[in-house]
Amino acid sequence: MVVLELNHGDTLPPIGTHVDPSPVDFGAPYDDEDADIIIRSSDAVDFRLQKLFLVKASRIFKELLLRRSSNSQPSPTGSQDSHRWEQKGDVAVLCLPEDRNVLESLLSLVLPVSPVIPTSLELVMPLLGAATKYQMHSAISVIRRLEQISSDNPFRVYSLAWRFRLRGECLMAVRLSLDRPLTIEGLGEDLCLFSGQALLELVNCRSRSNAVISDALRLYRVSKAAEASTPVSTQISSPEVSSDSSHKKSKKSVSQKNADPGPWLQQYLSRCESDTTALNRRQLYFAFHDHLRAHGTGEDSTCSACADVSADILDREWAAVEDALSGAMQMVSDMISFEEATPQQATSSVSVQALGWPFTADDADLILRSSDLVDFRVYKSSLRASSIFFRDMLSLPQPSESLSQNGNQTLPIIAMAEDSQTLHDLLSVLMHASPMYHRFSVTEAINVLAAAQKYQMEGLMTTIRSLLQDPKFAVPPPIGPGTAFTAYALACKHQLAEEALQAARSTLEFPFTLESCGGDLSLASGDALRVAPLLLRLSWQEWPLFHSREHGWTFRVSQNAAYTTRQTPIDFHDPADEVLQAMGLQGGHVFYKVPHKDGESANVGSPLGKTFIKYAQDGTLTSPGDEAKNALDMNAQCSYWISARDRVMKQMVVWQNRSLDMGMPAAHDTDDAGAAKKLGVIIPQVITMGTVTRRAIEKTWLTASNAKKNRVGSELKAMVRAPDGYAIVGADVDSEEPLLYYVSVVASVLVVASKWNGST
Repeated sequence: MVVLELNHGDTLPPIGTHVDPSPVDFGAPYDDEDADIIIRSSDAVDFRLQKLFLVKASRIFKELLLRRSSNSQPSPTGSQDSHRWEQKGDVAVLCLPEDRNVLESLLSLVLPVSPVIPTSLELVMPLLGAATKYQMHSAISVIRRLEQISSDNPFRVYSLAWRFRLRGECLMAVRLSLDRPLTIEGLGEDLCLFSGQALLELVNCRSRSNAVISDALRLYRVSKAAEASTPVSTQISSPEVSSDSSHKKSKKSVSQKNADPGPWLQQYLSRCESDTTALNRRQLYFAFHDHLRAHGTGEDSTCSACADVSADILDREWAAVEDALSGAMQMVSDMISFEEATPQQATSSVSVQALGWPFTADDADLILRSSDLVDFRVYKSSLRASSIFFRDMLSLPQPSESLSQNGNQTLPIIAMAEDSQTLHDLLSVLMHASPMYHRFSVTEAINVLAAAQKYQMEGLMTTIRSLLQDPKFAVPPPIGPGTAFTAYALACKHQLAEEALQAARSTLEFPFTLESCGGDLSLASGDALRVAPLLLRLSWQEWPLFHSREHGWTFRVSQNAAYTTRQTPIDFHDPADEVLQAMGLQGGHVFYKVPHKDGESANVGSPLGKTFIKYAQDGTLTSPGDEAKNALDMNAQCSYWISARDRVMKQMVVWQNRSLDMGMPAAHDTDDAGAAKKLGVIIPQVITMGTVTRRAIEKTWLTASNAKKNRVGSELKAMVRAPDGYAIVGADVDSEEPLLYYVSVVASVLVVASKWNGST
């Protein structure tokens, strides 16, 4: 029996033999004449050194060398392909998958040579990944102290840490990212660093982190309130104070033993339970200083519990909060997965199945076996006529066919990477088996087109696309952003430009966020999420847009064009932009940055952001048809709800039920699913005197806004109404806090004198 195996992306092997680059010596200080081992990088650079250094620095290298000496093959790293052994004269050569730069820095941290420290996060992360992989603990401790890892961009840290399977750094990045929104526009240039699975893990980790942090803060706040006998201010010790001040301070401490730890801390922790974006050291300081401004400082303070709190006390409070969260975040760490989403493959224990008509012809001369072990009996002539790939493969000399036990000649078998459903659809179209056609789903349509493209069946692709226009077989229209994104991600993955463009247009009908993509986010790469402006063929002042790794979104102008601007032409230095550089040097073009609101030094991450809505409306940013304008209009319509959704969904709601009667009439209406509607109330989480002017603070309902037809969700606040006999009065005052303070004092007097109720 002849069995050939084809995997995803396989092509015919090139004629000739691939020649690896000749190894070169690194040189000093890794040129020891007495070296008993050579470490070879992936780019064929040799490091000559003594085994002793590796054995002392790494348990993994120690086991590798022991297994080498005992001729044992399994690798302690868990990957058979992570290394290989060669021989160079009398010295063994250990070939590793890391490149020259990583190995140079790694070895410099464990050998008696000058350390070579990377200068950027992109170089530090692969170094830390290698040190972790080989369990070089001394090197790990040095690398983790580098300031590059504590980057101001936690999303970039996460993307690199996930790539190199650094669980601790992933967890740190997730924790630091909670105080900023996760959006496609916000990721900007860093989007290209993410795989789809890494993005999905980040979305899920942030969601789980918010939940566990909220629970941990609630427990910590309750326990802190129970420690009234040890308030914050009694922990202060001052080495140099006068006897009078010491007497006053000790007297004050005695009176505080049964005091509350501090209302400002309780309020701050309560706010962080529902809004983790405020959970950082800076916001803790802001909360305390807002409290001081409202109550005074020093001996004039009206809050005795917080009169003498110092920066050291605040730092200790923050450290205590961090300790309380560390255990909770460890639960999130254990849930982080570093495995890329891959299609399930059949195991050898599954029996091979034969398919019915029309794939059971007795005179068939070839069997195509799917990845889930279903056999399709087909004709070589049909494959040769429809596929350049199969024509070339079947024209090669084939191994002689073997005979079965009963004397019948067996057929050659080609093991395919596609599953039975995809092969069934593909071969049904090929063999014109119209009764086998069915209404394609999004995934089925993309997979069968991808298979036809992979095997170079151009005529078959045209036939399949025409079939998809027939209502009997057409893909159903997307019913939500998840379905539209699935089609787009699969089309980009299989490089189906026509289907990707159609899917990108269909996504314009829905609000598009990373959360709305659901689990199918793992199907796409960051580059696929950034390619929408190219698919829409956007132009800036009628000049086409191009993306640069170094400069973000740019537009190209012909050197001969009568184009005047105050902008400075840009040059390209990043190797990823070599095509754009060639256009400028040889193609007679000049490139300019798409203008950014922060000036020429800033890069535009997405020309579909809300800041570009006005440019689409005035014709500066255009595309063939109205796709760009529609995309920006949709972004504008959904921007309000995207920013307000979390706050609205996290409201404290109490429902009326049999055990809790709120006096509201029973609801007799039903929802779309036929279930009876419930009635309840939202309890606003209000800080009654949250500012120096005694103004109340509440994140959602106390912020006034008008309902607008083109702002989804803006109508919610129009439902907030005053009870009968009352009125809601709003005011917007800029830079007049002192005036409002005096007004608040007068209002407080009127509350007592006339029983008025109000606030500023």
